[in-house]
Amino acid sequence: MRLNLLFVFLVLVQVGLGQSGNYFLSHYAPSDERISTLTFAIAQDNRGILYFANRSGILEFDGHSWDLITTQNPVYTVVNAQQQIYAGGLQGFGKITWGADNTRAYQSLSNQQPLATQIFSSISSGDKIYFANDRAVFVLSPKTDQVEAVIKSEVALNGLLEITGKP
Repeated sequence: MRLNLLFVFLVLVQVGLGQSGNYFLSHYAPSDERISTLTFAIAQDNRGILYFANRSGILEFDGHSWDLITTQNPVYTVVNAQQQIYAGGLQGFGKITWGADNTRAYQSLSNQQPLATQIFSSISSGDKIYFANDRAVFVLSPKTDQVEAVIKSEVALNGLLEITGKP
């Protein structure tokens, strides 16, 4: 009798303290054949949507579906600045805007910058965005979408860092 009572007690404790259900695991993979599997950087906007710098362009993932924002060349870096997504890649840098047909589109901001090729690093610091390639850093104002300065380097650069709030 005591053994049965002990068994019932242990079962009740196990059921009362255990978790119900199973751990839910999902795998989201883009089904679009145009999307490359090579991704270089990730940024998240203020709404929680993820943006991936990809060889095929900029991938947008809302937690359920993938969208491809096409660019003419590969994208190597993405950054969120003042509720806007900016990207840099093989042929310069730009931002994601709404296109004429109410879809997301890439708009280049570096057409007037002949040195803005092979952009591989970017950071947002304060009210400026910094894009870098191996020979120059481009300082962009997100308010005007204009390049405010180009800082040239004699030695090869290998990335941008922000330390104590300063790039």
